[in-house]
Parts: sequence; structure tokens; C-alpha cells
Amino acid sequence: YMLEFGAVNEVDSSGKKVSGRSIASLAAEKGITWDQESTVVNGTGATKTRMDLYLKDTLTKECQGGGGRVPDSKSVISIETFVFTGAATIEYGNETLEMSATSLKYNVKSTNWPFCDQGNSLQVNMDVKVKGDK
Repeated sequence: YMLEFGAVNEVDSSGKKVSGRSIASLAAEKGITWDQESTVVNGTGATKTRMDLYLKDTLTKECQGGGGRVPDSKSVISIETFVFTGAATIEYGNETLEMSATSLKYNVKSTNWPFCDQGNSLQVNMDVKVKGDK
């Protein structure tokens, strides 16, 4: 399978994109740092991949009307993926998830995003492509 992260958009409380507060494609951004390692999650082996995109040079427009701010050196979007080598049980919020071998789990985290308004949120577009058996 392949996991593609596309646009990241700041949206207002009605779901409308906030002008000038988007990243068109994470895949096209320069300055992304990558790290990959073998790890163990609840006793099961996994391959962990982490991507960090620091927003200081990416999201440069201020909010219309003067709200919000331009990102600083601590503004980052991080994506972690885990591909399990065997069955695993993991906790996610108030749920218990059963992961089978080759299952994919991902986390998307935004740190210090300079929202234009407290009621705004982030919308992350992604595609998961799975190659079928022939």
C-alpha cells in the first residue's frame, strides 16, 4: 500500500478554507525531515516512519484582518506511520484496536499552528492506495 498526504487547509467553523492558510501538497514541500526505525509496540515489532515539516518557511501569509500570526520555528506538522510485523493490540483514545500483521497505523500531529481564529481547525487530505492480488 501507499499513503499519500496531500493538502493541509485551515478551515473555519463552517468548513470553509481560510484564504492563504493552506499547504497545497505535503509531498511537494521542501525541507521535510524523515526518520525511519524498527520499534516495538506493545510487544510487537513495527517499522516506524516519521515525517516533520517545519512551517516557518512554508506558511508565510498572515491572516486577513490581522488575526493569527506567521509560524515560528516551533510550528510543525508531524506524521508517524507504523507498519506492524505481527498482530498487536493498541489503545487509541477510549478504544482498543486489533492490528494484524502488515496493518498500518498513522498519527498526524500539528504543533503550534498559528490559527487565524480559535474556532478554526485543520483539514488534512490523504489517499491510501492498496495494490490488489493478481
